[in-house]
Amino acid sequence: GFGLSGWTLDHRLLIAGDMVKNSKQGPALHLGVEYRHKPEWALRGGFSDGHLTVGAGYLFKMGNYPLGIDYAFSLDKVNEGSEHIFSFELKF
Repeated sequence: GFGLSGWTLDHRLLIAGDMVKNSKQGPALHLGVEYRHKPEWALRGGFSDGHLTVGAGYLFKMGNYPLGIDYAFSLDKVNEGSEHIFSFELKF
């Protein structure tokens, strides 16, 4: 695989892309953007191998520990159904 990403708009917009190829499948292209209106909120969108994905994230502190909550939605992939993905992050 190979990918690139970079921040623009005064570190508010992240643009990312990568291409992955393995011996059993053809190349898959992934493109996405993340926009941060405020440092703790992120809105995301992109295409994963031709399928639309959208999401959002929120960062906050609990005591001295940064926490993150993320949500992503991906449209139907070849009759597998849509996906709702939640993740939580705790940094020590």
